[in-house]
Amino acid sequence: MSEEILSRSEIQARSIRGGGFTAVTQAIRLLVTLLSAAVLGRLLAPEDFGLVMMVTAVTGLLYLFRDLGLSTATIQDRQISYRQLDSMFWLTAVVSLGLATLVAASAPLLARFYSEPKLIPIALVYSVVMLIGGLSLQHESMLRRQLRLEVISVSRVAAFTLGQLIAIGFAATTGSYLSLCAVPLVEAMGVTGCLWFASSWRPRWQFRFPEILELMKFGTTLSISSAINYFARQADNLLIGRFLGSQSLGYYCTAYSLMMLPLQQVAHPLSSVAIPSLSRLQDQPSSYRRAFEAISERLLIVTVPACIILFLFADTLIIVVLGPKWEPSIEIFRWLAVAGILQPLSNTLGWLLITQRRQRDLLRWGVFASTVSILSFVVGLRWGAAGVAASYAISGVLIRTPALVWWACRVGPVGVRSVVTSAMLPTICGLLVGLGLFPLLWVELSHAAICVTVPPLALAIWLGVLSRSQRGRSILGDILGMARSVTHRTAKQSTVQRPSPQRDAA
Repeated sequence: MSEEILSRSEIQARSIRGGGFTAVTQAIRLLVTLLSAAVLGRLLAPEDFGLVMMVTAVTGLLYLFRDLGLSTATIQDRQISYRQLDSMFWLTAVVSLGLATLVAASAPLLARFYSEPKLIPIALVYSVVMLIGGLSLQHESMLRRQLRLEVISVSRVAAFTLGQLIAIGFAATTGSYLSLCAVPLVEAMGVTGCLWFASSWRPRWQFRFPEILELMKFGTTLSISSAINYFARQADNLLIGRFLGSQSLGYYCTAYSLMMLPLQQVAHPLSSVAIPSLSRLQDQPSSYRRAFEAISERLLIVTVPACIILFLFADTLIIVVLGPKWEPSIEIFRWLAVAGILQPLSNTLGWLLITQRRQRDLLRWGVFASTVSILSFVVGLRWGAAGVAASYAISGVLIRTPALVWWACRVGPVGVRSVVTSAMLPTICGLLVGLGLFPLLWVELSHAAICVTVPPLALAIWLGVLSRSQRGRSILGDILGMARSVTHRTAKQSTVQRPSPQRDAA
């Protein structure tokens, strides 16, 4: 497969354009999610959300094995042939069908485990989602490899928005918990259709196992590591759902989803840029290190202040977005905000292990981190859902994050000093934003007044801190560059003809 050779400047230009475009669509997704949560949180009960999370805690683990890690291998590997793409597609399709069948067949067992028969139809819907979603994984990987991130972003946000609208309509007319299943089903169908339409590649009827053997070795190890990590993250849902019930799980999972929502909107576009960009710089240690420091710093400069703000004003966010009946989620949310401060840093360190092809290190780290996380869940369970969140946050601050910094930086071009350097300005910025907003907690303001006051004040402090240093001004310049790139891309008519690569001989 003849592939477009990109220079460092071209990689940077596409990364900035794609990252900026993705950031805009993620902001739209954030707004849609908040509006939908405000409506669905009032139309449905907390236990309805808990029912869906009981199922997704299990199906989400199986999702990781749909492509055996081949999607990441497609992005990360230096060269990919059409024979490999065809083989990976059919393998992914067969595995997705098998996993979908497994989910459907195990629906009664899942209902029996939780003593909740309502889980059966939810599991059946998610089995269909698994099958449909598996058919677009290789198309998405190729678009990411080509840094055509705007195509993926628009497809996902459009399908997600349609799914939310259908879910709201269904909930308003029926009040059924099944309305929550509309979002993943519509999103899977819409994204699959859009990515097939946008990609020029179509799978042929051929499967050659030797062609993908090396990719499978890398991808399978990556999938196992991801599965271990996912199981650790979902063990809290399994324990709360099994021992505390669907209502407690609804409070916990909704607080977790709301907490992770702004982080994901920032982390996802940068991660989409970071992995393919760093992978292309594997043979250039200095450029690799500088790229990591730049991307990591730009991620943390947004997420650290955001998490501090969410911690301070958790009560306002929960009451305004979800309503008074969700008050038990406030304490849970605050503890998760503490964990959220360090989560993006952990994500960036994971990029190092993936893009340096250190799959064994990634697997070993997954086993260690999962063990620590699960033990923290068990310890905190006796104090309820809030105890689980508190125990997880404390273990992250004291054990997991320091250990991951050492583990990821002990080899490779990025050392502990680079991590500290990239985290220094975001930490200072976050603390100053928190100190600037803290006096508002001592003033008796309504939730509406806080919503009006906090965002502009926080933004003013954030901009003021960044504008005081050369590094901060550079970050602001990059953000403005992304905005200009997205504006230019949107205004320009997309009629540029791309050279179509020649297929390999069969």
